[in-house]
Amino acid sequence: MNKSSPSSLEAACGLDHPTPSPLRTQRGRQATHHGLQRGITLVEVLTVMCIIAVMSTAAIPAWERLLERLRVAGESSELVADLLYMRSHAILRNADVGMTLFNSAGGSCYVVHTGPASACECNGSEQASCDVTQDAHLLKSKYWLAESGRRLESNASTIRFDPRTGLAAPGGTVRLVDGAGLDLRHVVSLRGRVRTCWVGNPVAGHPRC
Repeated sequence: MNKSSPSSLEAACGLDHPTPSPLRTQRGRQATHHGLQRGITLVEVLTVMCIIAVMSTAAIPAWERLLERLRVAGESSELVADLLYMRSHAILRNADVGMTLFNSAGGSCYVVHTGPASACECNGSEQASCDVTQDAHLLKSKYWLAESGRRLESNASTIRFDPRTGLAAPGGTVRLVDGAGLDLRHVVSLRGRVRTCWVGNPVAGHPRC
């Protein structure tokens, strides 16, 4: 009876282990090497988080200034639209339409109305009113709280539009300013045209005065 060698028995039972080729060994080493590179340490994570926090802190003031300018630009556009509406309303309805400005410790506001300016008020409250017994009617009002930092200033307390000619009587300049140095000026000519410009910090979409 012939005795089989150990290698012959392993081959017969399928237990032999062929010698790996150099190419397969190299691929296995590369896979192991790439697997080790996928991980990151806690120190690296904390470093990235610190960089993001510093960049965010530096960007917040600039972002807030941008938002403030956009808010002022939007309110300026609303003011111009109201001035143009006043002129067209006066002509179409054959009514004397005016814009009266009010300033108080609580804030600033303007009232678009018909009738005499003395019949309307907006003093320290977001609710404006006009006395209908004096043939005064409230068309629109806009209010800025003092806490907002924005206020209205004008060289004319009331700007009116003549219903027959559409002319402004008188012309004037309405300023929308805030504590950050923004100063948008809305110049109403005697012909009823409105021109907007800025003084101080620039506002996109408008020329310098």
